[in-house]
Amino acid sequence: NLVGDILQEQGNFTDALEMFRKSLAIREKLSLELDTPQSWRDLSASYDRVGGILREQGNFTGAMKMYRKSLAIHEKLSLELGTPQSQRDLSVSYDHVGEILRAQRDFTGALEMYQESLAICEKLSLELGTPQSRRDLAMSYRRVGDILLTHRNFTGTLKMYRKDLAICESLSLELGTPSAYRDVMIACTNNAFILSEQEEYEEALLFAKRALTIGEALAAQLDTDDARREAEAMRNNLKIVEAYCKKS
Repeated sequence: NLVGDILQEQGNFTDALEMFRKSLAIREKLSLELDTPQSWRDLSASYDRVGGILREQGNFTGAMKMYRKSLAIHEKLSLELGTPQSQRDLSVSYDHVGEILRAQRDFTGALEMYQESLAICEKLSLELGTPQSRRDLAMSYRRVGDILLTHRNFTGTLKMYRKDLAICESLSLELGTPSAYRDVMIACTNNAFILSEQEEYEEALLFAKRALTIGEALAAQLDTDDARREAEAMRNNLKIVEAYCKKS
């Protein structure tokens, strides 16, 4: 898997897929021989890796087949073990299937998967209260909001985006990491967009300005091309919202 991971990072998806398939064959054999929770979890990870490569290659049917197999394993392990890790694994599997359905423009199916994941994330966040469990919940709200947006359910989308933002703000204050502030930046951008759609331009402008402030701060702190590109994207977003404000 290590070789496959490196090849994937290099963009060599064909060779990475070959490595992951070899690993998958071994883990399928071991899961049958050992029949332990760990051997089944290892097998699901192999299905996920193969599915991830197939998704990158645009083979959504093949990716779905892998992700469904992984999901079946995690559903079984979650019932048998009931541990936070097994439940989190299950929520991630729901997200993977949801991503493929979304790519296939089956937004109703994707929403169902994301809501299954959201229910688990809400439960784990309450039980654990860790930064990871709360960030998982924020990202889950964001995914549901994204799908509701495709249905033009602006009220539902804004509700999800506000919940996402509230968690990200809390985590940024606690952690103070660039990653945590980036989450806030994206959440602000999402709120600005949906408020613009609802013609709430003044509030949208506040969020767009805040996103830019964070983006510029991150660009200065990190001094990377990616951070600078994101700051530029925030400037462009602000210009768009400002244009809407002038028209109104």
